[in-house]
Amino acid sequence: MVGHHWHSFRWHWLVVAVAALAMMIVAALGSVARGQDDPAELTGNQRAAYELIVSWSPKYPDEPRTLHAVPIDGSQPYRLIPGSPDDTFDETYPDVAPDGRVIFASGPEGNSDLFVWDGSGAPRNITRSPWNEYGPIWSPDGTQIAFGSRNADRDIAQIFVINPDGTNRRQLTDRSGGAVSPAWSPDGTRIVFVSIGGQQRVDNGWQANTQLWIMDADGSNEQQITTVGPPGVASFEWSPDGQSLIVSGATTQIVSMDGRAAVELAPEVSILGSASWSPDGTVIAVVAPVGDDSRGPTTLLLVDRNGT
Repeated sequence: MVGHHWHSFRWHWLVVAVAALAMMIVAALGSVARGQDDPAELTGNQRAAYELIVSWSPKYPDEPRTLHAVPIDGSQPYRLIPGSPDDTFDETYPDVAPDGRVIFASGPEGNSDLFVWDGSGAPRNITRSPWNEYGPIWSPDGTQIAFGSRNADRDIAQIFVINPDGTNRRQLTDRSGGAVSPAWSPDGTRIVFVSIGGQQRVDNGWQANTQLWIMDADGSNEQQITTVGPPGVASFEWSPDGQSLIVSGATTQIVSMDGRAAVELAPEVSILGSASWSPDGTVIAVVAPVGDDSRGPTTLLLVDRNGT
């Protein structure tokens, strides 16, 4: 790693460890309490800065997963929306709008709907469809929600958008390999998604070829933007300036939107799991093993945006 600007990010793991300890305490007590300062009053930016919203159950799978807010200062996690929308079903795929509204999926297996919670009262079901709706994500301006929807008859997911009040539902993709995991560009003009574009030959047979595609926010101008080797794309994230994506798969790459060749991120380091941009887009946090054993302890490292 000589010549590379690596930095240990151990303070982050300390925060996560403290939060995890708090969650174990909550699990032992079997209840979640909310403090005097009502967290429902937090805006989206404040919630992102001070809390993590997770789908979690202390007794899963015996009890359904519900949305919890985990303060990053290590204080006690709490149930975000008590008694919503139906305690018999999981609450999954939470995403927070710029103004603090929360979107999530809930419902019977194979037939979940999308719910919007405004910070008080009961969440509103905005889809009410016979399809399986999941993976919702707010547009940067909070005016639209992109999500995946699977028709039970075809068993193939496609990407839709809908207004937060449940109106103007529109299908954006109609791909034979399906389309999942939509992600808005920071300026809200484009959406990146994952699609299966055939099969790849691997040592033990064939494997789905999952790649990234991009389209305009209205569903037009689809084009493939990655050619990642097996097992294909595992995760991705827009850079804050919208000029590139960090893509994790067999390798971790920075893919530019201007057509330049992808840059492999630190090829001499075994990167485990996903990678994430810093808020200013200058560095990238990656999970890597301590030493040569990929099954041993891990640490969080920072690498410069140019991949060095």
